Amino acid sequence: MGFFSKNENTQQDNRPNTVPAEAIWVAEDNEWELGQRNEDGEMIGEWKWWLAPIGHLVCHTFFKADGSEDMTFTRFHQDGTVSQKGSYEDGVQHGEFISQRSKNETTENFGPRVDCFKAVTTFDEGYVVEEHYFDESGNISHEPYIAE
Repeated sequence: MGFFSKNENTQQDNRPNTVPAEAIWVAEDNEWELGQRNEDGEMIGEWKWWLAPIGHLVCHTFFKADGSEDMTFTRFHQDGTVSQKGSYEDGVQHGEFISQRSKNETTENFGPRVDCFKAVTTFDEGYVVEEHYFDESGNISHEPYIAE
């Protein structure tokens, strides 16, 4: 799991000043979380997660208030740049997803092609419709994938 490892020294007591006091430590995920749940325990509204040990904002998500599986999210590298951005409808990927590498060391995984810097993928109810690949300068680096 990246270059940070889970260990006993990373605890709620070691909260970095970047993590709000009301955020809750989740040891099994090695991060702090902040958000609300409905009466059924489902995540609703705005949620944020900060990864230990440095406490950088790793994910910012908005869930619908009805507890459905609809949500939008943005994930971040340690340097604050976006690593992934997208949305889910009925629990499956839908619409445009952006995946981007960092120019710096990161714990974030990059899912698309190994030989590109950024990928923009369009999903329709969980299925990839097309994917476009870019180099670090934003130029098209490969032929796009277009579903038939």
